Amino acid sequence: MATKEIVDNAKLAVARWWYDANVPFNGAHSKYYQPMFDAALAVGPGFKAPSFHDLRGNLLRTLVDEITTYLDEFRPIWELYGCSIMSDGWSNRRQELVINFLIYCPKEFTNGRELCRPGITRFATNFLSLQCLLKFKKDLRQMFTCDKWLNSKLAKTVVGKEAAKLVLEDRDFWLQCQHVVKLSEPLVRVLRLRDGDEKPSMGYLYEAIDKAKETIKSNLKNQLSLYMPVLRVIDVRWDKQLSSPLHSARCFLNPGIFFKPSFEKQKEVTRDLLSTITTLVPDDYMQDLISSQLKEYKQAMGYFGMAIAVRQREKLNP
Repeated sequence: MATKEIVDNAKLAVARWWYDANVPFNGAHSKYYQPMFDAALAVGPGFKAPSFHDLRGNLLRTLVDEITTYLDEFRPIWELYGCSIMSDGWSNRRQELVINFLIYCPKEFTNGRELCRPGITRFATNFLSLQCLLKFKKDLRQMFTCDKWLNSKLAKTVVGKEAAKLVLEDRDFWLQCQHVVKLSEPLVRVLRLRDGDEKPSMGYLYEAIDKAKETIKSNLKNQLSLYMPVLRVIDVRWDKQLSSPLHSARCFLNPGIFFKPSFEKQKEVTRDLLSTITTLVPDDYMQDLISSQLKEYKQAMGYFGMAIAVRQREKLNP
């Protein structure tokens, strides 16, 4: 039987990885969470966790094959009913039950494309699915009016009739889909940047969120009453979860952004950079030395002003 100290140390080890990897807290609700630890413990001490290449290589292919096999069980149902209706339920912050109903139809109606697009988060998944619904709106309408659907058993059920009515007659539904996509698309780009592997996001995230907000304003025709409630929500989430002087500091040290004529927040990121230096470098002499070098950087003097440095500003990761 493990002592309390050993158990606490094990939990802290998980927590350190969790926070370092920036995994959403609701990941602990995954049905695969505890089984992961049980399987590792079954191996015993010395178990080597999957590597970066394992996770994006063989293990990913194995699980894709598992899902494909699982879907094969439903393909005969498509022949019978024309589609599958799926539900996804959770509770919101007020503990109110929310259930999404999704219609999955065979790819013959969508030119071989999936309608339900899985994303890294529920937000991304919902956005991608709505985006696909809009893209294949015409195809969906054709599906609900074709003989295959009309002659299916599902078309005669209450759920089937409601789904057909929603797709064919509910104009507000499609307008709301368009509205949500206009709001979400710029934020999804930020999520992709933040979770991507191709370049370090911290040096780009600060500018990316500002660009997203400007795009949302434009998408909503710069109507204050429409975009301000959205921007308030974004600002609250940014301040609570993402905002950090480190983001500003990396933005300052990203020449591809800092020297852009369109970038208007040099003073703000400079302030946060100095705050970061003061926190991380307690020695006054070193602070002054760094400050003198920052002047050369800001004015593109010395090496920073060389032709090769200027050419590479937007080509190299900071």
